[in-house]
Amino acid sequence: MRTVTVLCTSFNRPDLLERTLKSFFKFNTYPIENFVVLDDSGEVGCNDHLKPVFPTVRFEYNLERIGQIKSIDRLYEFAEAPYVFHLEEDWEFYKKGFIEDSFDVLNENPNIHCVWLRSDKDTNGHPIEDWAYQSEGSSVTWSKVKLNHKGMWHGFTFNPGLRRVSEYFTHGPYSRLAEFDPKKPWKSESIIGAYFKNHGYIAAIIRGNGYVKHIGDGRGIRS
Repeated sequence: MRTVTVLCTSFNRPDLLERTLKSFFKFNTYPIENFVVLDDSGEVGCNDHLKPVFPTVRFEYNLERIGQIKSIDRLYEFAEAPYVFHLEEDWEFYKKGFIEDSFDVLNENPNIHCVWLRSDKDTNGHPIEDWAYQSEGSSVTWSKVKLNHKGMWHGFTFNPGLRRVSEYFTHGPYSRLAEFDPKKPWKSESIIGAYFKNHGYIAAIIRGNGYVKHIGDGRGIRS
C-alpha cells in the first residue's frame, strides 16, 4: 500500500486545530504512517492540551517564529512515507475518501503536483478547465486547474492536498524559492507556483462538492 505522512502547519489557534483534527479523523479512511503538527507561533506548548485527545499525532514547536515556508521545510524532515498529505490548522473535512480519491487523480499524470479538495465552486475565484477527466477504474472525475490566473496563480497551493515527497526533495526546499511575508501571505505560494509551472507541473481538482472547507476566515496571520 502507498503510505502517507500527514504534515500540518499551526500558529497558536488550538480551537481551529482541534476542529481540523477532529474532522480529519472523522472522515479519513486511509491508513496514516505518521502525523505531525508543527506550531510556528513561538508559544511552545500551546497545543499540548490536545495530546490526550489525539494520541497518534506528534506535536512539535519552533522555539521562535521562523515563518510558514521554513516551517514547512522543517515539517518535511518528519516525512516517513513517499507521499505527504499537506494540511493547515484551519480546515474542516466533511466527506470521506479524500486520500484514496486523490491517489486516483495523482497517478493519472506524473506532472500533477497537487490535488485540490475544495468544492469546484469554492476555488477563491481560481478558474478550472471545463474538460473533465475520468480516472481509469475509478468513479473520480477531475479537471485541471488553469494556469496563469491573474498572471500569477498556476494551481500550486498549501491548502489540504496529497503530493509526492520526491518532488519536494527534487525541487525544494521551498525556502530557497520564496520567503513568507506575513503582510502578503499569498505571495510565497504564487512564487513557488510559478516555479513549478515553469518546470511543467500542473494542479488538479476533483469535481463536485469537495471534501473540505476553510474555517479560518478573519483569523489569518498578518503580523
